[in-house]
Amino acid sequence: MTRDECKALVRAIASLYPNWHPAEMKDTVDVWHFVMSDQSLPACMAMLKAYSRTNRSGFAPSPADLLGQVTDRGRMTPQEAWSHVLKAIPHSTYYSRELWEKMPEQVRVAVTPEQLRAWAMDENFNQGVAESNFIRSFRLAQERAANEFALPEDLKAALISAGAETVAGLLCGKESDG
Repeated sequence: MTRDECKALVRAIASLYPNWHPAEMKDTVDVWHFVMSDQSLPACMAMLKAYSRTNRSGFAPSPADLLGQVTDRGRMTPQEAWSHVLKAIPHSTYYSRELWEKMPEQVRVAVTPEQLRAWAMDENFNQGVAESNFIRSFRLAQERAANEFALPEDLKAALISAGAETVAGLLCGKESDG
């Protein structure tokens, strides 16, 4: 997004939120441009539209609020994700890999085929404990994905070229073998 496009975005925010009075409009535009320069104006306007329709706080959005409009869409709840896992467990003694591959990507990042198989074979399987552990892993994976999405593209590229297989891998301290 160019600086002029960013100015249009900031003006749209000011129009939607009349109680928002940045001290210095030039500085506000500069900071917003710095933070959102890797986004397009149409995408930002769509994010602003979604934010203004769903947020009832009355406060103008931050860049993170706008980017959250993208990362929160289509996000599965932990209970929905757990239901996929719970359906797979009884058949995972022999088919854990196949069942895992059929799960949505959002679920697969929080459980492994090996874990499904272990739960299926556990005579003392405690659903409450397994669910709690899965939900914790699922929420961490969602948070990591949202944080990775929010990183500017040039930073993602720099981090990956520094030796991580993924940005999340580098942020978590996992370096690639290459």
